Amino acid sequence: MITAPLNTSASVKFNGSGNGQASIGPTHTGEVWNVTSVAVATSQGAASVVNDAQCQIFLGAIATLGQLIDTTLTGSSGDTTDAVASAGPIYVGQVLTAVWTGGDANANATMSIFGTRNIPG
Repeated sequence: MITAPLNTSASVKFNGSGNGQASIGPTHTGEVWNVTSVAVATSQGAASVVNDAQCQIFLGAIATLGQLIDTTLTGSSGDTTDAVASAGPIYVGQVLTAVWTGGDANANATMSIFGTRNIPG
């Protein structure tokens, strides 16, 4: 097993209501992610944000309360959570999902994931 740094992201453009969703997870057979933190922000820059989106991080493709990991009120201007580390390893077929609501229409948002990944060697 090879351990490598995990630094990946998923992006979305908010709709006209300032909402968006992005998901990402391991895709290579046998790969396992050990996530230490997740960061969310838009490309606007904190000073340009008019409506700071709420962002919720879920373990799963469908945003359900039972899979909620953490919530931030600064999903546009930027925030980081390490609560995802307690969710345990993420395996192929699982994803982390960020759901933004109430941001600025048409803003580009990114969820960045950090930690380590184990790759079969």
